[in-house]
Amino acid sequence: MKQLLFMLLVCIAASAQGKKQAEQAELSMKKGDYKSAEKFYSDAIAAEPKNAKYFNSRALAYFMDKEFDKANEDYGTAIKLSPESAYFLYDRALFYFSLNYLAEASLDHDIALQKANGDKVLQTRLLALNADIKRNKGDFEGAIQDYKSVLERDPEEGLKLACLTNLGAVLGRMNRNDEAILYLEQAVKSHPKVASVYNNLGFRYLAKNDYAKALEIYDKAISLSVKKGDDGTTVISNKTSAQDDVSSALLYNNRGYAKFKLGDLTGAMTDVNKSISLSPDNSYAFRNRALIHSAQNEMASACQDATKALELGFTKSYGEEMELLKKSVCKP
Repeated sequence: MKQLLFMLLVCIAASAQGKKQAEQAELSMKKGDYKSAEKFYSDAIAAEPKNAKYFNSRALAYFMDKEFDKANEDYGTAIKLSPESAYFLYDRALFYFSLNYLAEASLDHDIALQKANGDKVLQTRLLALNADIKRNKGDFEGAIQDYKSVLERDPEEGLKLACLTNLGAVLGRMNRNDEAILYLEQAVKSHPKVASVYNNLGFRYLAKNDYAKALEIYDKAISLSVKKGDDGTTVISNKTSAQDDVSSALLYNNRGYAKFKLGDLTGAMTDVNKSISLSPDNSYAFRNRALIHSAQNEMASACQDATKALELGFTKSYGEEMELLKKSVCKP
């Protein structure tokens, strides 16, 4: 009896220690300190080596830290420890999808759906994931139908925003810009302070050659993306993430192109230069700057930027436009 009681106390102590370490790991995750999170989750696992949740959580930390092999191993361990958990399968499916392992993502999706057992929230998330997989496979019509089905289920707010945005993107790729705009305007209406939503909407107006409307939208998006202090001045920080820089770069690049098409070459150059300073690997920004230089009859600079766009892989992503421009602006 005493031995049983002692073992019970040990288990309780281990559980408490594991929980404490997991809480510290969660705090580290919120701060973006993934290395620390990995350590704390490892300590939690050492205290409770059969706790599938800790393995699943550490997998996410490894993923965020780009330790993909370790993440895959931990997701697998979590599923082995709790094979009936549809959520762990869903998480691994998301992991595979993010790496574009679409066959593996589909397999985990299908098994998770079988195990969802009437969980409406999870079933809706899985339907959205299936739409994402179809989109990446090029099945745009199938993706559209699944995204619409998700919206009919009254999904969580974040999932709703993602589906509206993805519908806009897929319809846009099919040149169904008016339909795309309808969904993106719903996204703007429901999330009026999310700059990325305006960026997607503005891009669809660019595709329709409605540059004045696109400029209006990008002005709004950029005003939302600029952080203000209590005194109303712009906050300058060196702690912005690389993703923030890329997002802002897209806004400035697209607004610059709208200004270019409207004849404001000075404003266009200012915006595109800002975009390049934030994301110097964006071939499309160099494409836009080459066009501006060409319009200003600055052919040497246009040639330099056209060459840079090609070096950054413009042709592979967007076609042969820069090859043709380079021939016209670069002297033999």
